[in-house]
Amino acid sequence: MNRLVVKEVLSKMSLQLDLSNWQSGQILCLVSRPDSVVIEVEVDKNAIGQEILDKVCASIGTVEKDYFGLQYYSPKREPLWLNLRNRVIGKVSGQTPFRLRLRVKYFVETHYLLQESTRRIFYLQLKQDFMEGKLEVGAEILPTILALIAQAETGDVMSHDQSSDTLEMYTNLYPQEHCPLTVTDFNRIHQQHSLLKGVSKNSAISKFLSTVATLPTYGTDTYVMKQEILPSTGSGRGTNSPVMNRSQLVNVAFRIGPQGIEVTKEGDSESKRIPFQAVQLATHAGKTIDIHVYQDDGSIKTLVFRANSDSQSNALYRMITEMLAFYTWDTVHSSVIHQHSLDFKGHFLALFRPNVSDMDKQYIFDVQRTSREAHDNARRILYRRQLKMKTVAAEQAKFDSETPDNTVKNMNDSVEAEMLQERLQTISDALSCRICFDSEIECAFVPCGHQVCCKSCAERCQNCPICRKPVTKTLVVFLPITKELVNSGLISPEVESMPPMEEDSCQECLQTSIQTQTLATVEPV
Repeated sequence: MNRLVVKEVLSKMSLQLDLSNWQSGQILCLVSRPDSVVIEVEVDKNAIGQEILDKVCASIGTVEKDYFGLQYYSPKREPLWLNLRNRVIGKVSGQTPFRLRLRVKYFVETHYLLQESTRRIFYLQLKQDFMEGKLEVGAEILPTILALIAQAETGDVMSHDQSSDTLEMYTNLYPQEHCPLTVTDFNRIHQQHSLLKGVSKNSAISKFLSTVATLPTYGTDTYVMKQEILPSTGSGRGTNSPVMNRSQLVNVAFRIGPQGIEVTKEGDSESKRIPFQAVQLATHAGKTIDIHVYQDDGSIKTLVFRANSDSQSNALYRMITEMLAFYTWDTVHSSVIHQHSLDFKGHFLALFRPNVSDMDKQYIFDVQRTSREAHDNARRILYRRQLKMKTVAAEQAKFDSETPDNTVKNMNDSVEAEMLQERLQTISDALSCRICFDSEIECAFVPCGHQVCCKSCAERCQNCPICRKPVTKTLVVFLPITKELVNSGLISPEVESMPPMEEDSCQECLQTSIQTQTLATVEPV
């Protein structure tokens, strides 16, 4: 009975919270990046999906927004692309906050990416696809890809010998139980990683993207569907026989990506590839998708597929048309841009006020630029931004040349004071407990010796939060500098009495002496 009461109270609280957000005219969206970092976005309740994507890309720092999209899960847990030209309300199921996923929708070659932030998102998603087994990687290229990921994540290999930590790192980068790494694979990965010594993180990411772009499954999504296949006409039966006209349903893997469509029948190793240039038209009705394909002799053949649900069929129809426009057309045709449908409210308003019915249009497609137009648009934005920065720098230089020396000196003093204040705040934060962030650091763990928390938090720690070693004993330590002294700008007499450090003195020796002085005054808890 108590559980029912608590559940009812929680449901009322969530409903009140949702009503308060709705009455305020704002909705909250939680957008997760490929590395599981969540970005909070607050938009108007009548906002379209493009407004959410604009804010997410602004927080990331990229202007190449045409390559990305937002995904949500249907009630059947199917990942679907959110139409960025329509309102979010009514498309995403559930109450606020709405949960969306930032994903790369259109994969292009690496040299078309202009910003490091864009390459970073591409890298994170492709690395996730690689670790989940969505990318088909051959045995000859697997060591190179793993070595590039290791270089981008951890930097240079520490030693030429294969230690247990190095092998564990490689295993964590490739956690696929169905295809474990052998000793030969570890040797080849370590060798490739050693050859990448000195390569920066951004260079390793660029090389990773260039290598993965050569894979046949680069940027592809696979769906399990059924294909209708008509039986051959050479069996000797009559053409009007019902057995002759009955189609067969065959399970197929329907893969769509930058290069086109690939269909693989169940139990068949060979695949039928359909480039986007050969696709004339795609239509759908219910769960059925019809793809009209040009043949070598100029005729048109219709391939019929059946999806698992109406939502999946609609999503694939959208994806085929949008990728066809993005990768092959010079510009998006007006027939695709303006294709829409009206909801009940739109039909009702169209009867009495046809001039205002545009506001209730439900657009079918959200592709607005082709790959060439997206690249050109990003270059123009970056060029205008660079010109603006040069103009601001020139105006600042002119202002500095006309400003008296006393004014410049006062400005420099204020900047230096702000920098010193930031340093004091950093030191004060470093002396705070890493668990509660309220009290000062008061204890040291034995045997590891880490000093990270206060006395009350240390009593609840069974393992060290830094190295995860079991804590056998906790000691109270007295630091020579406290947060109060740092915030007040004073220094303790013990520190003032210490001899000044010469410029040529060893930094490690000074650090060792401070640690010795600190640990000399300890008291068991």
